[in-house]
Amino acid sequence: KNNSFNEVSLLSKIKSDHVISLIDSFYDAPKNFLYIIMEYASNGDLDKQIQNRMKIRSYYEESELLSMMEQI
Repeated sequence: KNNSFNEVSLLSKIKSDHVISLIDSFYDAPKNFLYIIMEYASNGDLDKQIQNRMKIRSYYEESELLSMMEQI
């Protein structure tokens, strides 16, 4: 439980064009459930992007991969 609250705290501090933003979070004590509302990722996640590239056999250039790794 504490780890989840710590992660929400960290997410709230990250302000980057390369990281999905935390919009809001709230804790429902009776249900013991933490709700986390994140920015919508219209292009999907990194796995989806990789899978799409594999389907069309369009592979990433080394410079693209290096750029992605810098962002992670």
